[in-house]
Amino acid sequence: MKNNLFLLSLIEQSFIIVMSKIEDIHKSALKIINKQGLYQAPVSQIAREAGVAAGTMYVYYKSKDQLLISLYKLVLKGLSESVHDAMEDSLDERSQFFKLWLAIFKYYITNPDRFMYLRQFSASPYEKQIGNDEFTKSVEPLARVISDAMKKGQLKDLPLPLVISMVMSNIEATVRIQLSGSVQLSGSLLQELLASSWRALEKM
Repeated sequence: MKNNLFLLSLIEQSFIIVMSKIEDIHKSALKIINKQGLYQAPVSQIAREAGVAAGTMYVYYKSKDQLLISLYKLVLKGLSESVHDAMEDSLDERSQFFKLWLAIFKYYITNPDRFMYLRQFSASPYEKQIGNDEFTKSVEPLARVISDAMKKGQLKDLPLPLVISMVMSNIEATVRIQLSGSVQLSGSLLQELLASSWRALEKM
C-alpha cells in the first residue's frame, strides 16, 4: 500500500513539473513571437527564455508548427471558458449579447499577449491549415444568441459567419484602441459601444 502511494506521489510530482515546464514554454513563446513574429522566433530562443534545453522542447512538441498550433488552441480555450462562464440563459438576447461582448473584450484586455498572438496567427497560413472551426466553437454561445435574435426578428437576417466576423472585428478594434492607450474606455463609453454594436445589426 505504501509503495503504491509513493508511486502515485511520484507520478503526481512528475505531472506537475511537466505542466510547469509547458506553461513556461507557452509564456516564453508568446513573449518572443509577439516581439519578433511567428516566423522570426527560433525554437532555440524560446527554449532559452523558458529555461529548458532546446532538445527538451522537442520532447513536448515535435515541431515549431505543433507549438504554434498548441498556443493557438490554448488562447481559444481561455476565450471559450470566458464566453461560456458569462452566458446566462435567463437574460434576453440583447442583454446576453452585451454580456458576452464584454466577456470577450475583458479576456483580450487582461491577456494582451494572447490577443496579439491570436491576431498574428489568424493572419497567417496556419489558420487556413486548421480551418476556422476552432475559433467558431470558442464563441459558440455568442453565435447562438445572435442566431436566436435573428429568428425572433430582432436582428437583420444575414449569414451568421458574416455577423460573427463583424462583431469580433468590432471588439478587436476596441481592444486595440484600449491597449494603445489613446483612449481610456470608461463604463459609460463601453456601454455606448455595446449599444452601437447591437444597433448596427438591429432590424429596422
